[in-house]
Amino acid sequence: MDIKLAWRNVWRNRRRSVIIISAIAIGLAGVVVYEALTVGMTTQMVENIVGTSLGDIEIHHRGFQESKTLELAIDNPEQVLRLVRGTEHVSAAAPRVRAQGLVSSARASAGVQILGVDPTAEPAVSTIAHSLVRGRFLAAADEYAIYLGEALAKKLKVGLGRKVVLMAKGLAPGMASNAFRVVGTFQTASPNFDKMTVYIPLAAAQSLLSLEGKISEIAVRIDRQRSLEQVAATLRTKLAPNEYEVLTWKELVPNLVQMTQLWEEWVYLFAFVIYIAMVFGVTNTMLMVISERTRELGIMLALGTRPLRIFRMILIESALMGLVSVALGSAASFGVVWWLSLQGLDLGWFVRGLSFLGLSRIIYPVLTPSILLISGLSALVATVLAAIWPAWRAVRLEPVEAIRDA
Repeated sequence: MDIKLAWRNVWRNRRRSVIIISAIAIGLAGVVVYEALTVGMTTQMVENIVGTSLGDIEIHHRGFQESKTLELAIDNPEQVLRLVRGTEHVSAAAPRVRAQGLVSSARASAGVQILGVDPTAEPAVSTIAHSLVRGRFLAAADEYAIYLGEALAKKLKVGLGRKVVLMAKGLAPGMASNAFRVVGTFQTASPNFDKMTVYIPLAAAQSLLSLEGKISEIAVRIDRQRSLEQVAATLRTKLAPNEYEVLTWKELVPNLVQMTQLWEEWVYLFAFVIYIAMVFGVTNTMLMVISERTRELGIMLALGTRPLRIFRMILIESALMGLVSVALGSAASFGVVWWLSLQGLDLGWFVRGLSFLGLSRIIYPVLTPSILLISGLSALVATVLAAIWPAWRAVRLEPVEAIRDA
């Protein structure tokens, strides 16, 4: 009975109810879309950086991450790889050699990061093979092939099939060099990475750097991000802690973690402002309702209606408006997110200064059930809480004065 009566009261002033319901729905939709875009942005950033050149977890000889010296190489990679690949939640692991060098063509030269990779294992731990622009990725049969950033290829003025010379300081005395033939170029979300990174076969890197049978690191991919710390802890117990270091991507790129946390805080702040606006809007609306119904409420109290019932009825009215608003806002936000997931949101004007973080120009929102559920419940709770003060004022009315003043 109270619900039916409250529903009728909501639509007594249809225009006012439509306005406040629309305002709440628009606010909720804004929160959901903004949060979905933020989740999509941070997810893409993490995948662009972690998936391109790192891995969910990296394993080095202890001290390598800090010094980057080739003397701290892993000299028993096959044994370590077997241990890593046999760990629960590890989906793939690949050996790498990482070093600094100089690449030169007949027309130009550039300092580069050299990544020696296993052509068959690397595609399982990184997305670099899928960032192809021209040609192909490295193949198992390649001996002296090189896969470099499209921006670097343009700087060197080389095309597919052309040769470049790669120089680096290995374990042997003096500089080592060799000629490599360009088999493909790539383009990632990070222009800086494209300008200074080259990939060569693992065996060629070991030969160039005098690292026969040794590697710099092992890149690890896991099957789910929520197991990241668990897998890292397991690997640390499996591997000798005084010989190896196991680092998650969060430890490798802490500035990325800080950036994602900052954006999450902005989402919370934005949502807080919207919900506060909802509270004020609903409170003012319900106070107007109480003012218009002063005589009616006074008569109800005079006839013996319990104050608790009136209090409950006003809260139910607010809750019903909140439910309608949540339904409309959720539907609207779902539609907007669905459209953006097809079209993407071009943030080219925004990402220029953040390209070093791997932020893509086109952002695709990620909407999870938890975003809809938490945002919807928060909006509903806000509308109910907003009605507490007006409801309290209603039950504090003196029946005789309320009837006379009205």
